[in-house]
Amino acid sequence: MDRFLLYRTFDELEVGQTQRTRGRTITEGDIVNWCALTDTIYLDIEVLEKSEKDANAGLVTYRWDILNQNGVTVCASQLKILTARERAPYAGI
Repeated sequence: MDRFLLYRTFDELEVGQTQRTRGRTITEGDIVNWCALTDTIYLDIEVLEKSEKDANAGLVTYRWDILNQNGVTVCASQLKILTARERAPYAGI
């Protein structure tokens, strides 16, 4: 089955399946053109879940929603980040 993962149905997907797309180098022109098409974006972040890992860290699940200038969600994701339990001392650099 060589179809792109996102085009597969639920029943066609297996946990652990992976896919890598072909590469594309992003240029300054790409960034300038993208910026011309987007006015303003916002990020709404919510802590969804916290679970203890060990004495030094815990796992935090965040909801990240990117909204455009019209308040429409254009990207929604969840991130799991291993987070220290204590802030490291400031090195004063």
